[in-house]
Amino acid sequence: MNAVCDSNSCLSTALSEHNTKLVRELEQLTDVRAFLLAANQDLTNLNSNLSTANHILRCDYSKEFIHNHTQYYFDIHHGYWIGLTDIANVNQWLWVNGSHQTDGFWKRQTGGGNCALTVPNNGPLANWNAESCSMQNRWICESRALLWSD
Repeated sequence: MNAVCDSNSCLSTALSEHNTKLVRELEQLTDVRAFLLAANQDLTNLNSNLSTANHILRCDYSKEFIHNHTQYYFDIHHGYWIGLTDIANVNQWLWVNGSHQTDGFWKRQTGGGNCALTVPNNGPLANWNAESCSMQNRWICESRALLWSD
């Protein structure tokens, strides 16, 4: 069955559908932003922050430490959030501190998700996955080391 409409009603319908889609996308962005801000605030309250590029990418020891001290749980979609997202602009990954992701250890960057996590059962050089930011996962955080002197 073919629908017949004049140009004004077709345009109105198309604009209404497009507007509805934009509203849904804005709601999703707002939810994800609120989620990340709340998570980062929780970590800040613990004198910690979500991990960022400087500490994950520059230090082989950090990558190895994370790989050796995180455990696989549930399935391949569950891992540890690392503070990296492309929610603002698709495929333009930013760390929570605002810096651009230049290098990475992607196993799967195209999972339809906008937040990056590390999955322990993958090798340390290919263990990042892009997953939905609304998934409940654990976090990898960084904080200043406690210096102990005798």
